[in-house]
Amino acid sequence: MRFRSLPDTRARAGWFAGAVVLALGAGVLSAPWPAHLGDSTTGDKALAAEVREATDGVERMGMSVALLENGRVRRAGLGDTGTGAAVTSRTPFEIGSVTKTLTASVFADMVEDGVVKPDDKVRDVLPDREWKRGSVGDVTLAELASQRSGLPVMPLVPKTFANLLTYPVFGVDIRSAADAEELIDSAATSPRPTPGEYAYSNLGFAFLGQVLAGKAGVPYTELLRERLLDPVGLQETTVPRSRVEIPAGAAEGHDGIGRHVQPWIGIGSAPAGAGVWSTADDMATYVDAVMRGTAPGSDATKPRYPAGESRIGYAWMTSAKKGGGSIVWHNGESGGCSTFVGFDRASERTVVVLSNTTADVDAVGVELLTGIDESDEERSASPLAAGIGLLFPPLAGAALLVAALGGVRPSRRREPSRARIVSAAGSGLFLFAVTYAGAAVGALSIAGWLVGSALVGAGVFVAAVRWRRLRWVDEKYRVFRWVDAAFWAVVGLVFAIGAAG
Repeated sequence: MRFRSLPDTRARAGWFAGAVVLALGAGVLSAPWPAHLGDSTTGDKALAAEVREATDGVERMGMSVALLENGRVRRAGLGDTGTGAAVTSRTPFEIGSVTKTLTASVFADMVEDGVVKPDDKVRDVLPDREWKRGSVGDVTLAELASQRSGLPVMPLVPKTFANLLTYPVFGVDIRSAADAEELIDSAATSPRPTPGEYAYSNLGFAFLGQVLAGKAGVPYTELLRERLLDPVGLQETTVPRSRVEIPAGAAEGHDGIGRHVQPWIGIGSAPAGAGVWSTADDMATYVDAVMRGTAPGSDATKPRYPAGESRIGYAWMTSAKKGGGSIVWHNGESGGCSTFVGFDRASERTVVVLSNTTADVDAVGVELLTGIDESDEERSASPLAAGIGLLFPPLAGAALLVAALGGVRPSRRREPSRARIVSAAGSGLFLFAVTYAGAAVGALSIAGWLVGSALVGAGVFVAAVRWRRLRWVDEKYRVFRWVDAAFWAVVGLVFAIGAAG
């Protein structure tokens, strides 16, 4: 049956406009607005003001900062922990890949004590295990510690891929359940496409920590405590084995739009930064001790190999700064937290920046450390993330409107079925959910979201007007239409609920 045009009446035009305006209002309320750094401030107010200025419009939920200069430590907390409590310099945060520097210190300390050598191969450090020729057993400890092992970023196992797909939407722990043995097995069976070349690998550093623990005959957490945390006095740095052991008062992680996400917990991956917590106070003590050479394994900071435009030692990066000189640093990202630690030996200045939002804090840390605004070099949103935000919502809204109309071209429109409209609505929900969770935070995403919302309003109006006289499914491909509608309805609802948190 050919599509009959909707009656062109003022009343209907008014209802149509009302539906679009209502949808736009809902879009404004539900749009992925950036996280907001609250007005709460603790500690050094002047430092807090510097931090707010350095954020350069990139919002975060809360931040804890420590700056050591001229022998004096300044501390400031900004925003809240995600529970309404004010952030302080003793608020625990996940430190993510900054943990790699801790593992590197343990390695360098064991080298200094003669327990292992940099050129020791894994198969020689753990001779009781079987290692295939050409496998990770032939990697040296120095290659692991300097990100030249050739191992992939993450373990190439089904659980990793499944979690990487669902984490942006559902905020689940992407490192879940990996223990030391599972981690070692993953590394042992992983390919090594570029051995000897710099290629950042979380798997490689987690493997290094577990190999060192195996050599010492104790769990990694005990090795870390014995070799580094206790000697430096880092009592607020912990590696919980489960979520119930997360330190009291810890900051809750958030994504770029302020949604709560799960912390990473996984003892196997802890040496690389999964589920390790610390405070700005503890990290300031640690980084200062490393800079002054009083911390065990401080030799890890010595630059040894090229790493892009920088040089890498054992985990620590050394980069040139504007105006001459260099800084030594590392950053981290974990379950909704971002971190930066660094020091400048020439000025004897150290900086720690901890945040409970995924937006990186590198530019903030570098500016506090050097006094130079390098925000123009901050990473921009990927074209993929920007494209998702700009295109997915309008596509979702347009698909619903076209389904309700029965086609794009008026001359070829046919009366739609309810199943087609349900399918379009479900797939639209899915696209909106992906946008909400995975798009770049910014003006393009908001614009795309609002355009898509307006189109949804138009589509819902047309579908509502025609609904009562529509059949459920077309006679042709009847079973397929039912399955298609049911599939997208379920997928859309599941992802929408997940994205909403």
